[in-house]
Amino acid sequence: MTKVNILVIEDEEIYRKVLCNAMREHYKEVQAVESGEEAWELIKQHRFPLIISDIRLSGKISGMDILRDSKELYNPSVLMITAFGEIEMAVEAMKLGAFDYITKPFEVEDILKNIDRMILQQKIISDHLLPSGLEELSKNAGIVGSSRKMCDLMNMALKAANTDATILITGESGTGKELIAKAIYMNSSRKDKEFVAINCATLTDEFLESALFGHVKGSYTGAIKDKIGLFEKADGGTLFMDEVGDISKSIQAKILRVLQEREYIPLGSTETKKANVRIIAATNKELLESVKNGEFREDLYYRLNVINIVMPPLRERKPDIPLLINHFIKKGHRGNEWVDFREKRTRRVIK
Repeated sequence: MTKVNILVIEDEEIYRKVLCNAMREHYKEVQAVESGEEAWELIKQHRFPLIISDIRLSGKISGMDILRDSKELYNPSVLMITAFGEIEMAVEAMKLGAFDYITKPFEVEDILKNIDRMILQQKIISDHLLPSGLEELSKNAGIVGSSRKMCDLMNMALKAANTDATILITGESGTGKELIAKAIYMNSSRKDKEFVAINCATLTDEFLESALFGHVKGSYTGAIKDKIGLFEKADGGTLFMDEVGDISKSIQAKILRVLQEREYIPLGSTETKKANVRIIAATNKELLESVKNGEFREDLYYRLNVINIVMPPLRERKPDIPLLINHFIKKGHRGNEWVDFREKRTRRVIK
């Protein structure tokens, strides 16, 4: 039995009892309340690393309020429960930092699987920030920022680097997803092996399959010789798969096999090869929406999303703007020359 402090917030008695009975068989400390008001009083007094809350609650304090306020107070993992037809609200909860959401009626097994994933997330973010490690992480990866959001993010990346878990980095385009992926790699036990990156959105299915898994001569038009894939090239190291949300269902199935079985078959071959590779995936899409729409495999989503790192856009970390300005000024100034990026030419600086 695992010792973990869990708070359940559910105003429907039958669901509250089902949740508590199921969790008390596997986890020691489970506390349940029926209103947001009761929950908030407990949260202010005790830090619950795991919170499971219905989005809609009786009373003035909703599950969304609990999510927002608890995240500001500290950083719990929050699983939201929603009724069928309230998916838009659940997606909004994800944007506010919810770990995940499930819909009623739910399977108890799904709750327990989510709790196990939440426990892993809390193990990574529970340690205090290590200033020296954080400084090294930033310096090595070229990451600029000292805002609270960036410190929290880099702290989580530093802890994630010490595991071998698969990581999903989400966020808008241009937020630095590949920088964080490289930072994790450079601070991991795989740093002496290859870091290989691929943008999955830029290749057709055939070329993407060949790029990832390799091919044998004659497997398709233009395949004039055998070629190793990135999984083989990154053996022992890290494969960064950008824009993973754009991969077709057929390629998704092959990547799932690598994650489950640690093996793959090159295009046009019958030979099975082993894959000792850590995958870090990234996307600017709402993958959960893609799962709901049937565009992305649910089993692959959960295999990739063992650790989720969310990249904040610059508008959410405004204190970092002066640091970034100075960074680009220093980067643009080379000795006694200045690179004028607007005119795309180099001119002498008059001293």
